[in-house]
Amino acid sequence: MQSALIIAALTGVAVLLFYIVVAWKIFSKAGRPGWAIFIPIYNLIVQLQVAKMSPWLVFLYLLGIIPVVGQIFLVVFSIIITVKTGTAFGKGTGFILGMIFLPFIFNPILAFGSSRYQFDDEEEEMIELEVTNA
Repeated sequence: MQSALIIAALTGVAVLLFYIVVAWKIFSKAGRPGWAIFIPIYNLIVQLQVAKMSPWLVFLYLLGIIPVVGQIFLVVFSIIITVKTGTAFGKGTGFILGMIFLPFIFNPILAFGSSRYQFDDEEEEMIELEVTNA
């Protein structure tokens, strides 16, 4: 029994580390800081920025405290963020459906594949300025 708990704990840690690496790579591909994955609310803000949504929408996560309706809203909101993230990387409907229903397969493909983040002109200029100033 005890060995089963240890195996479950190690599997959980491995999955968590894999998720961190994938999210870090997606953030980096989008020109955002990968380390943001470790900061609890800031990572949601960065995720919204990657999805080309207003960072102020992070306050909508507070609706999750409403029983049932709040949780349903969060699922729908997460799907919207996933769709917008896939679109920001130039992915089509089939890939985005994969991101929604099989994220453990499609998010790593997005992170480590050849897809490129499609910057807005304004965003690209800002990133170029940051690179030249560094």
